[in-house]
Amino acid sequence: MTTLRVNSRLRSAIGDLELGIPVPCVDVLRVRKAAGGNIEVGLIYRDTRHQGSYWCIIDGYLLRTGSLRAAVTRENRDSLGKTVRCFFDGGGYALFVAEYFFRRAKGNLLTSRQHASGLTFGSFRR
Repeated sequence: MTTLRVNSRLRSAIGDLELGIPVPCVDVLRVRKAAGGNIEVGLIYRDTRHQGSYWCIIDGYLLRTGSLRAAVTRENRDSLGKTVRCFFDGGGYALFVAEYFFRRAKGNLLTSRQHASGLTFGSFRR
Protein backbone atom coordinates (compact mmCIF):
# COMPACT_ATOMS: atom_id res chain seq x y z
CA MET A 1 0.00 0.00 0.00
CA THR A 2 1.34 3.43 -0.97
CA THR A 3 1.01 6.38 1.36
CA LEU A 4 0.51 9.78 -0.24
CA ARG A 5 2.35 12.53 1.57
CA VAL A 6 0.93 16.00 1.18
CA ASN A 7 3.22 18.83 2.21
CA SER A 8 1.88 21.78 4.17
CA ARG A 9 2.08 24.16 1.18
CA LEU A 10 -0.14 21.87 -0.93
CA ARG A 11 -2.51 21.29 2.01
CA SER A 12 -2.82 25.09 2.43
CA ALA A 13 -3.51 25.52 -1.32
CA ILE A 14 -6.24 22.86 -1.17
CA GLY A 15 -7.79 24.64 1.83
CA ASP A 16 -7.73 27.97 -0.04
CA LEU A 17 -9.35 26.33 -3.07
CA GLU A 18 -12.12 24.83 -0.93
CA LEU A 19 -12.81 28.21 0.68
CA GLY A 20 -13.06 29.78 -2.78
CA ILE A 21 -15.71 27.36 -4.03
CA PRO A 22 -19.28 28.09 -2.90
CA VAL A 23 -20.88 25.31 -0.88
CA PRO A 24 -24.31 24.23 -2.20
CA CYS A 25 -26.96 24.49 0.51
CA VAL A 26 -30.69 23.98 0.85
CA ASP A 27 -32.93 26.25 2.91
CA VAL A 28 -36.38 25.03 3.85
CA LEU A 29 -39.27 27.42 4.35
CA ARG A 30 -41.81 25.37 6.36
CA VAL A 31 -45.34 26.66 5.92
CA ARG A 32 -48.81 25.58 6.99
CA LYS A 33 -52.33 26.86 6.60
CA ALA A 34 -53.78 27.87 9.96
CA ALA A 35 -57.38 27.20 10.95
CA GLY A 36 -58.40 30.76 10.00
CA GLY A 37 -56.85 30.42 6.54
CA ASN A 38 -53.71 32.41 7.32
CA ILE A 39 -50.34 31.06 6.22
CA GLU A 40 -47.87 30.45 9.05
CA VAL A 41 -44.12 30.18 8.55
CA GLY A 42 -42.16 27.84 10.80
CA LEU A 43 -38.81 28.79 12.30
CA ILE A 44 -36.47 26.79 14.51
CA TYR A 45 -34.42 28.11 17.44
CA ARG A 46 -30.87 26.98 16.84
CA ASP A 47 -27.64 27.13 18.84
CA THR A 48 -24.65 27.69 16.58
CA ARG A 49 -20.97 27.84 17.35
CA HIS A 50 -20.49 30.89 15.09
CA GLN A 51 -23.49 33.11 15.81
CA GLY A 52 -24.95 32.03 19.15
CA SER A 53 -28.66 31.20 19.44
CA TYR A 54 -31.24 32.62 17.06
CA TRP A 55 -34.46 31.89 15.14
CA CYS A 56 -33.90 30.71 11.58
CA ILE A 57 -35.31 28.60 8.79
CA ILE A 58 -34.19 25.01 8.39
CA ASP A 59 -31.01 24.72 6.35
CA GLY A 60 -28.25 22.29 5.52
CA TYR A 61 -25.71 21.16 2.98
CA LEU A 62 -26.25 19.25 -0.21
CA LEU A 63 -24.35 15.97 0.11
CA ARG A 64 -21.98 15.02 -2.69
CA THR A 65 -24.08 12.17 -4.05
CA GLY A 66 -27.47 13.41 -2.86
CA SER A 67 -30.31 15.14 -4.66
CA LEU A 68 -31.85 18.47 -3.68
CA ARG A 69 -35.09 16.69 -2.77
CA ALA A 70 -33.20 14.27 -0.53
CA ALA A 71 -31.38 17.16 1.18
CA VAL A 72 -34.66 19.00 1.90
CA THR A 73 -36.25 15.82 3.27
CA ARG A 74 -33.17 15.03 5.40
CA GLU A 75 -32.97 18.55 6.86
CA ASN A 76 -36.70 18.57 7.67
CA ARG A 77 -36.40 15.26 9.51
CA ASP A 78 -33.13 16.14 11.26
CA SER A 79 -34.63 19.39 12.56
CA LEU A 80 -38.22 18.33 13.29
CA GLY A 81 -38.07 14.58 13.89
CA LYS A 82 -38.10 11.36 11.89
CA THR A 83 -41.89 11.23 11.59
CA VAL A 84 -42.14 14.56 9.71
CA ARG A 85 -43.53 14.23 6.20
CA CYS A 86 -42.29 16.65 3.59
CA PHE A 87 -44.52 17.95 0.81
CA PHE A 88 -42.92 20.27 -1.70
CA ASP A 89 -44.42 23.53 -2.83
CA GLY A 90 -43.60 24.97 -6.23
CA GLY A 91 -43.33 21.62 -8.01
CA GLY A 92 -40.05 20.78 -6.29
CA TYR A 93 -38.27 23.81 -7.73
CA ALA A 94 -36.38 26.36 -5.64
CA LEU A 95 -38.50 29.39 -4.71
CA PHE A 96 -35.46 31.60 -4.14
CA VAL A 97 -31.73 31.40 -4.82
CA ALA A 98 -29.21 33.36 -2.75
CA GLU A 99 -25.47 33.69 -2.54
CA TYR A 100 -23.96 34.11 0.93
CA PHE A 101 -20.53 35.58 1.63
CA PHE A 102 -18.38 35.45 4.76
CA ARG A 103 -16.97 38.93 4.14
CA ARG A 104 -19.13 41.97 4.77
CA ALA A 105 -19.69 44.11 1.67
CA LYS A 106 -22.52 46.25 0.37
CA GLY A 107 -25.29 44.08 -1.06
CA ASN A 108 -23.89 40.79 0.30
CA LEU A 109 -25.94 38.35 2.33
CA LEU A 110 -23.67 37.42 5.21
CA THR A 111 -22.71 34.09 6.73
CA SER A 112 -19.98 33.46 9.27
CA ARG A 113 -19.10 30.08 7.82
CA GLN A 114 -18.19 29.82 4.13
CA HIS A 115 -19.14 31.23 0.75
CA ALA A 116 -22.36 29.39 -0.12
CA SER A 117 -25.15 29.20 -2.67
CA GLY A 118 -28.50 28.59 -1.02
CA LEU A 119 -31.60 27.29 -2.75
CA THR A 120 -34.78 27.90 -0.75
CA PHE A 121 -37.54 25.33 -1.07
CA GLY A 122 -41.08 25.51 0.23
CA SER A 123 -42.19 22.56 2.33
CA PHE A 124 -45.63 22.38 3.83
CA ARG A 125 -47.47 20.41 6.46
CA ARG A 126 -50.79 18.79 5.64
